[in-house]
Amino acid sequence: MQSIPFLFMLTVLLVNDFVFKQMFGNWFTGKLSDFTGVFVFAIFWQTFFPEKKWAVYVFVVLIFTWWKSPYSDSYIHLWNSFMPITLIRTVDYTDLIAFVILPFAFYYDQLEISHWRINIPSAVIVGLCGYAFVA
Repeated sequence: MQSIPFLFMLTVLLVNDFVFKQMFGNWFTGKLSDFTGVFVFAIFWQTFFPEKKWAVYVFVVLIFTWWKSPYSDSYIHLWNSFMPITLIRTVDYTDLIAFVILPFAFYYDQLEISHWRINIPSAVIVGLCGYAFVA
């Protein structure tokens, strides 16, 4: 997770969600969040479970599909009833187009660019990822 391309995608996700969406708030910023979010989410979990790579990607597809469907409504309502951070999401099946980035994420660790590293403490990166995932 300390690779420059991963950190770039994480940065784009955060800047898009907290700056660009407020400034522009259009279909492009929405899809940018989907693509960068799916990529970062997949790499994040792949880092923790490298021996379960296929399971990680099945999990990513299932959880993102569930999240973007009305089936997650009761969970969101329950969460919002008890937690101080409110969850908001839009049901939009066109967001599933972001799955086209998953083959790049799947083979990311085999690409030369995945070895370009910056020495940032893992706890900082995990914290930023967690923040981005609930944003």
